Amino acid sequence: MVSVTRAGGSPGPGPGASGILIALAAALAPAAAAAQPAPPDLLRAVAAQVFIVNPATAKNAVCQGYVAEVRPPNAYVATAKHCIADLSLRPLANGTPLTDYGVRVTVRFERGPDAAMTALVWNNSEDIAVVVAPFDPAVKPDSYAALCPACKAARAAPPLRAVSWVFLTGDTLTPSLEAGTVIRGPGGRYVWEHACGAPGAPVLDASSGDLIGLFSGANGYPGEPCGSETSIIAPGATVQSVLATAIQGMAQGH
Repeated sequence: MVSVTRAGGSPGPGPGASGILIALAAALAPAAAAAQPAPPDLLRAVAAQVFIVNPATAKNAVCQGYVAEVRPPNAYVATAKHCIADLSLRPLANGTPLTDYGVRVTVRFERGPDAAMTALVWNNSEDIAVVVAPFDPAVKPDSYAALCPACKAARAAPPLRAVSWVFLTGDTLTPSLEAGTVIRGPGGRYVWEHACGAPGAPVLDASSGDLIGLFSGANGYPGEPCGSETSIIAPGATVQSVLATAIQGMAQGH
């Protein structure tokens, strides 16, 4: 279940006519599709940071995320739900005004100025949220949907070679873009083996760029010790479902 919250004659052809026709045909032909970036380059291009501040409690957090899609004037940024929920003054609930949560959420894109959250959509059972933030029209952020239109939710079964932002050491402030292995852990959940995932970071198939999922809340906040050698991954299909709900809700003015 997904929940939403908002703020005469016919002379023959003259010399060069065939060249003109060829040029016209070339102009009307569809432009060749841009080459899909390699998965590591794709991750860098769509990377986002999500800053959460609760002035009342003086608590703050920084989580990772990615620009899943851009529909002007809004960017849709997927991240881990707990990053926002844990700092909110009240539990996330459908129909609750954003101001009641008491948090300020700001998105930092790979390029362009920061953007403030105006709507939030989340999944009730998975640690997934989509932050809706209007971006500066002068600098349109790159998005996963635009750079990899053929990409989809990964369907192959583990083990899978993957790329994402992870913490390789006790320093959980600076994630590193790394390749690794996604395996099936307890309860059938997908987990990243032998590293702590940066909460909210997308996990992509290292070959196709398909979305395996995003790192969930089992890892704590940046700056806290890694709790285990594996990191839980919320499923990519659910991320895409929440994204679709967010886009539909904004289009309908919800």
